[in-house]
Amino acid sequence: MVKMQKKKSFLFLILLLFSTSAFLFVQINSTVACENKEFGYSYWIETNSQKYLRVIASDHYQLGLQIGNKLIEPIYTLDTILKSIAAMNNISIEYVAGLMTFYEASIPDNYLLFIQGVSDATGLSYHDIMFQITWMDVYYGILVPYAIQALMEQIAGCSAFGSDKTIGQTYDLWAIMQPTLAFVKYTLINSHSTTVFSLWQGAFSYPIGKNNRDVMMVTNLVQNVIPGDFGTPTSIKSMIAFETSKNTEECLNIMLSSFPAGYNYIITDKKGNGVAVQTIQLNPYLTENVDIQEIEDIKVRTNTYLRPDFAQFLIDPSYSIARQAKGEELLSLANQNDGKITTEEFINLMQYNDGTDASINRYPIDLLEPATLGYISMDKNCVKFGIGLVNNDYGFIWM
Repeated sequence: MVKMQKKKSFLFLILLLFSTSAFLFVQINSTVACENKEFGYSYWIETNSQKYLRVIASDHYQLGLQIGNKLIEPIYTLDTILKSIAAMNNISIEYVAGLMTFYEASIPDNYLLFIQGVSDATGLSYHDIMFQITWMDVYYGILVPYAIQALMEQIAGCSAFGSDKTIGQTYDLWAIMQPTLAFVKYTLINSHSTTVFSLWQGAFSYPIGKNNRDVMMVTNLVQNVIPGDFGTPTSIKSMIAFETSKNTEECLNIMLSSFPAGYNYIITDKKGNGVAVQTIQLNPYLTENVDIQEIEDIKVRTNTYLRPDFAQFLIDPSYSIARQAKGEELLSLANQNDGKITTEEFINLMQYNDGTDASINRYPIDLLEPATLGYISMDKNCVKFGIGLVNNDYGFIWM
C-alpha cells in the first residue's frame, strides 16, 4: 500500500515539476542580472567535474540578490518539491506559513534582508523563501514529532567523520532533491570581511562547510519524537556561525543557541580543537540535551544517538545503526597507519557500498528514497567536494 502511494506521489510530483518548467525558463531569462559591481557580483567556477558559485557582496541583502539570481533554478525546484510534499501529505501551506512567523522573530535583521534579497531576485514571495529557510526545522521539529507527517519516513541519511583537524561527510536526502543543491563560496565585504564555503539547498544554507578562519563543521539530522523550539532556524544559525566564528567554541555556542530539531555536529578549527556533539530538543524528560565529546582520536556521527537517554526518543531506534557501526570500523582501519586521517582517505572511505543498510555511499533507487546527493572533505588547507555520489572526480579549492 505504501509503495503504491509512493508511485502515485512520484507521478504527481513529476507532473508538478514539469508544469513549472516553462515558467521557470521565462523567469530565469527575465530576472534582473543583479551584477552591480559597486555592491557585489557572482559567477560559477568549475573544478574537475564539479562547480561552485562564487559570490562577493557588500551586505546580506546583496548576498540574497546574488544567491537568488544564480541559484534561481534550484530555488524554484525546491519550492515546487516542498509544496508538492505538503500537498501529498494534506498539510496546509497556510498552516506552515503560520509556523514560519514564530521562527521569524528569532532571525536578526540583516538575515531578514538576505531573505528579502532572494525574494526580490527570484520573484518568489518573501514567505516562499521563508518556507525554504525553515522547512527542515518545520518538518523535523514540528510535523514529525506531532505526527502531522503521518508516515514519519526517514528521509535523511548523512554520515559524518572527524579527526581533530580533518572532517567530512556525505549528504543524503530524497534523490529528487539533488537538483536543488549547490556549493557556494561567498565573501561579505565589511569591517570583518568573511569568506564561507558551504552546501546550499535552494535558499537553505546547511551547517556543512568552513570559513576563511578555518572553522569547519559537518552535521547529521536526527529524527525524534520531541517538538523543537522556535529559536533561530538552522539555516540562519549556519550562516551566522560560519560568518562570525573564529574557533570551535564560538561556532558551537551559536549552533547551541536554539534547538529547532535534533542534530549531531562535528566541529573543529585550525588548532585542532575538535568536538563531536549530540543534541536533542529541550524537554522535561532529560536533565541535559547536549552531549559534547572532545575529539582525541576519531569520531563518527550518523542519523542516530549514541547516548541511551537520547536514543529512547528516536522515531526508529534501529535506523542508521548499521551505517554507524560500519563507519566506525572503516575510520578505525584508516586511522591505523599513522594516526592522521587525510581528506583523501575520507573521500575513499565514504565511497563504501555493500548493498546493505551499512552502505555509506548510497545509490539512488527511487526518486522518493534517500540517496547520497553530495559530499565534502576538508582540513585547514583545502576543501574537496561534489554533488552526486562520492567519487574521485571531486571539486577542489584551497581555503
